[in-house]
Amino acid sequence: MAPRWLPLVTAVVIPMLVLAQGGMSVDQDATCSQLDRKQYLDQETTEPMVEEDFRGQVTVLYSVAPPKSRLTQRIYRERDPIFFNKIVFEEQIQLFHNLAFRFEGNGYSESVQFILGASAARYPEECDEFVDFEDFLDNVTSIAVGFNISVYPNPLNENGTYAMYGLKEFQVYVLDRCSRIAYIIEPPWSLIQYSYVKAAVLSTLYDRPCGECDVGSAACVACVASGQ
Repeated sequence: MAPRWLPLVTAVVIPMLVLAQGGMSVDQDATCSQLDRKQYLDQETTEPMVEEDFRGQVTVLYSVAPPKSRLTQRIYRERDPIFFNKIVFEEQIQLFHNLAFRFEGNGYSESVQFILGASAARYPEECDEFVDFEDFLDNVTSIAVGFNISVYPNPLNENGTYAMYGLKEFQVYVLDRCSRIAYIIEPPWSLIQYSYVKAAVLSTLYDRPCGECDVGSAACVACVASGQ
């Protein structure tokens, strides 16, 4: 079945991307660059990500995190959107599945894939639940399995970065077919109930913000192999 959303590209996607400039990264140092896959392959996971997971499809990476239930000075000072928007990870998993199902139902099953991560709490003292990362990972996995979603662990490295390619709590990466980061969407704009993630996926498919991509070309293969 041919994709049904193509007529929406001009009418919906472009306005939404303009409105979302505050929440979508346009930093060329971050966007249109390749992911560092090697750092994730060192993680202990039953389903390690390999470079082939990202080639040939537009990929949406989204990492849920434990709820922040305690108002601290840091949360107040930084106006942490996870706390002030009362983000519920269980709801986000279901909405993530619904969005993937909508793309599949509109003929994008071969061109778009959705991958979910479970982040460790950066500040465990702000959480009443799931202070232990393994407990949170098990909980997310038990929910996601009901939606047939694979979950990848996203613990913190010793240097304070997240292991899943630096993907932060409730942050979204949208990758193009050549594994380049087309969009980085920050919370609360990354919440799946809003239209920004869908708009970024459609823009990556049709606007190609990182340029053309020929997955089978020698240049693309060399670029992916080198991690550039």
